[in-house]
Amino acid sequence: MENEKALNRNDDNKLYLLGAYQIGGGIYGAIITLFTLGSITSYSTGKILITFFGVALFLFSVYCGYLLVSRKFLIGLKLSIYNNALQIIGIGAAGYHFKFVSGFFAGITLDLTDDIFVGFGFDFSIISLAFGSSSPLIFMTLNIFAILVLGFVLKMKEKIEVILKSPQNTPVEESTMHNTI
Repeated sequence: MENEKALNRNDDNKLYLLGAYQIGGGIYGAIITLFTLGSITSYSTGKILITFFGVALFLFSVYCGYLLVSRKFLIGLKLSIYNNALQIIGIGAAGYHFKFVSGFFAGITLDLTDDIFVGFGFDFSIISLAFGSSSPLIFMTLNIFAILVLGFVLKMKEKIEVILKSPQNTPVEESTMHNTI
């Protein structure tokens, strides 16, 4: 990749760090979620399915990170778009709620459960899922960190697509960008 439009070392390092971040956040989240199985007092099919759905989301994050670390940038970034989009908004009301964060959460929380509360919070690799529970929670979260990461992912994806469309790209360079997608 000697032409000037090739992905530079700095961008390559940033994508590697993003991949490592997704792998770390996903592994941590999957382990913590699996540990919750030990605290469940009654093992209904619904609780087990929700737990495994949570683990699957964290493993999806690990897979996205693996693709980036393995230099399969284009497909890794395409899947990372979905991974990060899932982490932007958390919402809960009437016994149903969803909040997924694989990695860092730094964002705004609006809690309407007992009173109106607006706050700024931090968290790391969590999943909160409920379907038809008796939970009185009413909330909405906006993960600003996930928005920033998504912006970076979109920017890098566009940059790689431009490089791939460049007439200066040789087949060897193109194959390293796709890297057996």
